[in-house]
Amino acid sequence: MPAGLRRRVSAPPQDLSPLTIFALIAIVALLLTCAIGLVVGTLAQRAENRRPCPECGELKLRFVEGISATILVHGQRAGDDWSLHECSACGARLKDHRGTWEPPSDSDLRHFLPKNSTTP
Repeated sequence: MPAGLRRRVSAPPQDLSPLTIFALIAIVALLLTCAIGLVVGTLAQRAENRRPCPECGELKLRFVEGISATILVHGQRAGDDWSLHECSACGARLKDHRGTWEPPSDSDLRHFLPKNSTTP
């Protein structure tokens, strides 16, 4: 070998003991469990985060459908949206349009039907 050139020798990889592997797997499993718990908790909280019913005052008003549209106002396009809600306490069906509660129209009632049903 020429002078001045050295051969680099890297250390051989060290074997991981079974205890170390088990500890790494346990840490990863714990982190995954925490992440899944956070996701499930957030989804459950959103499902229970309901508004008070304007008819009976109970926190049982559930969101049924939301509609976003573009309408013409004085020849200009403008966004418009409304949402349909149903109270599981008193059974009221309501439409929230621009912050005002009103009864849903006949065409809106189809959104309250169970899937594959034809009568309100």
